[in-house]
Order: sequence, then structure tokens, then C-alpha cells
Amino acid sequence: MFVGAMDLAIINVALPTLSRVFQASNASVQWTVIAYVLSLAIWIPASGRIADRIGTKRTFLIALTVFTLASALCGQARDLPELVAARAVQGAGGGMLMSTGTSMLWRAYPPSQRPRLERLLILPILVAPAAAPVVGGLLVDQLSWRWIFYLNLPFGAIGLLFGALYLVEYREGPTGRFDVAGFLLSGGGPCLVLYAISEGSLVAAALIALIGSVTAFTLIHNADARATMVRREDPPVGDSAQARGPAAASTRR
Repeated sequence: MFVGAMDLAIINVALPTLSRVFQASNASVQWTVIAYVLSLAIWIPASGRIADRIGTKRTFLIALTVFTLASALCGQARDLPELVAARAVQGAGGGMLMSTGTSMLWRAYPPSQRPRLERLLILPILVAPAAAPVVGGLLVDQLSWRWIFYLNLPFGAIGLLFGALYLVEYREGPTGRFDVAGFLLSGGGPCLVLYAISEGSLVAAALIALIGSVTAFTLIHNADARATMVRREDPPVGDSAQARGPAAASTRR
């Protein structure tokens, strides 16, 4: 959680350097931040359903592997499009990592200890944004902007080793088909909104029409999903044992 939250903020101090190195505008360089945030928004709700199907330990290890390899790709990026693409992949790993890791910790403790655990889980989220400018500034000034991504590699390697050795697998029962339409729509909506915010002054009319059409399609799809939900057992992408928590999952066993 600390590494994922750190990566959300640490790149901000490197934006002027990235703009100079890649000879790009500030608006273009901002996509290194936006791509990561969008990926988080897409994969956090989907990670619960993925963990239900393949298991929490396997999901956590896959997410950590993706996050670590994507961090290495970010450090090796030769131009801005490569960096933005690698950041999107890094956000996918980070989104699944934070969601699945929190769920695994929550399940490992009895209800009486969960309030204390909740207070402890807030600490990384609070400390990481405060530490990120200091750590990022030192790395950019003393080494290179690439080291703000290489910093994740030893943590990822250690996490994979300990996770493979000590984590306990948990897999939910039959969960039905994966809600592909909900996954695509939940990802496409935030992308369009953020694109409208960043580039809306240039293509406002087209974006308004596009967002309006996607919104209408989403409403129609949701209405159809509610009507057909009573006839099938395929829950939407955000409905998972990870989202409901172990207490809800245990009532079905």
C-alpha cells in the first residue's frame, strides 16, 4: 500500500524534468499521472472479482509482479508515450495490489481487532504523500528521474519472495461469469471525464456529444442488467467477496 500510494505522488516532483527531457508540454507530461490514476480506477473494482475467481494469493502475486515489471519499464522508457503506457500498466498492478492486499489483511484478523487494523492501514496512505516529494526530489537531483521507478524494484522482489512463502490462498466459491461490459464501461467513463477536463477547451463539442452518448448507453445497460439480474447469477464487476468483506463471505459458507 505504501509503495502504491508513493508512486501516485512521487512523480509530481519529476514532471518539470520529464518535460525538459522529452521536450513535451506540461499538459502532455501530466498524462504520466493521469494514466496511473485511470488504471487505479479501472482495476480496483475489478480486482475483487478476479480474486474471487483465481484466489487472493495468486491475484496479489500477479499484481505485485505486474507492478514491479512495469516500474522497470517506466525507468527504461525512451520517450513519453512509452512512459505513459508503462504507467498505465503500473497502475493496473497497483490497483489490484492495494485492493487485494487490504482484503487479505482484513480477513486475517478477527472482527474485534479490525478497528485497530483500520487505523494502521491509514498510516501508509498518510505517510506516502508526505514522504514522496522529499524522496523524489533527492532521487531526481542526485541520480536521475528513472530512479523514482527503480526504487520499487527491491520492494517488489522482497514482497514476491515473502508472499510466495507465507501468504495463504483464499478462493471464493462459484462466482458466475466476469462482467466484461461493466468492466469496460467503468473504465471508459473515467477516461472520458478526465480527458474532457484536460482537453475540453479544444474539443468541447465532440466530447460533450461523446460523453452524452456513453452516459446514455451506460444507463441503458444498467437498466437492462437490473432486469436480467433476476434471471441469471452473474454479479456485476464491483460485486465480489473482496468488496463485501469476509464477514459477508462467511455467511454463505
